[in-house]
Amino acid sequence: LELILLYMFKFCLYLAVLAVAYAQSNLSNNFMAKINVTSHFDNHYINDVGQIWEDYKDHRNRFDQQLKDGHEIEILQLFDNKTAYMVWDNKKCEHKPDDRKMEGFWDWVADAKASGPCWGSTSAAGTLYKRVDKDFDAQVCVAADNTTPYWSDFGVDKDNRRANRNITFTSYTPGVPAASNFAVPSCCN
Repeated sequence: LELILLYMFKFCLYLAVLAVAYAQSNLSNNFMAKINVTSHFDNHYINDVGQIWEDYKDHRNRFDQQLKDGHEIEILQLFDNKTAYMVWDNKKCEHKPDDRKMEGFWDWVADAKASGPCWGSTSAAGTLYKRVDKDFDAQVCVAADNTTPYWSDFGVDKDNRRANRNITFTSYTPGVPAASNFAVPSCCN
């Protein structure tokens, strides 16, 4: 009887682990994150460090990138104002009309399938979600809490060429970022 109870306990534990591991991810489209980015196009690799602010609620995002040569680039998109800004070293600014609709950073995950386990940089286990379309594929490794990404990888095939971008999240804070993160830099006025 004890052996049967032990097997039943192990089986129930196994089912509970599966239920948690394959629960749909709950990544927020409102967040702030520090990231490492590796981009690959043709035979070129670029490794950069950056920070992302995504405010899906108020339709704006910002990406700051620290280049290897010490320069900084800020890309600010204000979708309600239909304007995009690119700022170099907080000194030079270009802005242009941008009438695209904002898509949530994690919207694609709703159509992704849980594909098994994955691991973050600290060897912590998570769940891998994958989405594969004709010209686009994406995957994200999400922590057991289903709200924190460890890393994500995006690939696009176009004109028989492949581009990939891998993002490793070194910190991730869900929630709407402060409005001050989306102020237009003074060099743009």
